[in-house]
Amino acid sequence: MRAVAFKEVGGPEVLRAVELAAPVPGPGEVLIRVAYAGVNYGEGQHRLGDFGPPEGETVTGLEASGTGAALGGGVTGLAVGDEVAAYLPDGGGYAEYATAPAPPPRPDDRVRGPVRGRPPRGR
Repeated sequence: MRAVAFKEVGGPEVLRAVELAAPVPGPGEVLIRVAYAGVNYGEGQHRLGDFGPPEGETVTGLEASGTGAALGGGVTGLAVGDEVAAYLPDGGGYAEYATAPAPPPRPDDRVRGPVRGRPPRGR
């Protein structure tokens, strides 16, 4: 898979395109086919070394969203193809694929009822 990584701390010039093996989801994880990655202050801090020196090719990206591409064992309430968004405290969002803990099952909208503070539709 393609990813944006860095091996040394520094400015944006240390970022480069690399080819890496796609991660495999472990138990309770989802593999996300990344469509969007957050670009925030934290990614800059990571690249500048505020989280410690990189260990080899380091893929930053603390937030990602896309679709579920594969599910690890024990994941329920989520299917391949479902839209997902994740916080990635260890990075990995600047890649075509990233693994994250699977979100908890979402309640079915038909049984959840109205959102607090808002009247039901049609009233």
